[in-house]
Amino acid sequence: LGYRDDLPGLYRGLDLKVLLAPGNDGTCRAALEAMASGVPVLATDTGALSEIVTDGQTGKLIAKDDSAALATALVEMLSDLESSKKMGIRARKQVEEEYTIEKQFHKIDQLYKQTSM
Repeated sequence: LGYRDDLPGLYRGLDLKVLLAPGNDGTCRAALEAMASGVPVLATDTGALSEIVTDGQTGKLIAKDDSAALATALVEMLSDLESSKKMGIRARKQVEEEYTIEKQFHKIDQLYKQTSM
């Protein structure tokens, strides 16, 4: 699709966001964007993805390179859209509570204080 400036609308049209690896910068921004839009995330249990997605609550985590687990999770989540929608609601709430600018500033500030000691 190339660069888009209408991501919130695109994300809201999804039933599920699948991420099999963290982004090239390691921030997993796509997972947070989907979650902020109320979309559950199916992701591998790697890097920051395992810290962002709460397994069974805001999405599902599967082992890296486990194609059977990926297939099972896809079928489960897409077969029970009501449960997936509830995960999406919890995902949005998590982003609203945990990823505010103030909380991110506090986390970075704490990190600087720990490394400067």
